[in-house]
Amino acid sequence: MLTRLVALALLSAPVGAADFRGLNFGDSCASVRSWEEARGSSAIPWTSPSRADLRAFKGREYDRDLTIMYLCSDGSLFSGNYFFPSEPLDVAVGSYRSMYDLFVSTYGAPFVDNTPWQIGGSTPDKRIISPDPRKYMVYWKTARLRTHLDLAPNLPTEKPGWRVVVVISANKQ
Repeated sequence: MLTRLVALALLSAPVGAADFRGLNFGDSCASVRSWEEARGSSAIPWTSPSRADLRAFKGREYDRDLTIMYLCSDGSLFSGNYFFPSEPLDVAVGSYRSMYDLFVSTYGAPFVDNTPWQIGGSTPDKRIISPDPRKYMVYWKTARLRTHLDLAPNLPTEKPGWRVVVVISANKQ
């Protein structure tokens, strides 16, 4: 009975307890597809620019539909990415700001902050912050994780627009 309760507690743990969705960095990527499908995500084809092991899904996180990508090295999780839907620049900046606020509440003040909001960032003089939102970049560093928040233009093959990109990786000291 105790074994079942422990197993249930582990399965019920919040996704945020893991480094990226349900996995910790270094865990095997073998269960990624079944993990995502169990949460309603669907696999999407992704052309890798190299021989990298990429696994991409259409899924839901942060109360929105987005693309979820797992980058695996030698079968183990190396990095996790979220690609938000394409939006006009002003709308994407609003999405970026809401993620910024969420991550500040989760991780605290950024390690590097190139935004006009500057909640305890490492840039002491706001005059050197670009007023151009296309150059915003924020980076959090915790004992376990490095989290990057960027605003990226669409690829030339896509319709014009911008998207929020979140990259989460292990903080290897």
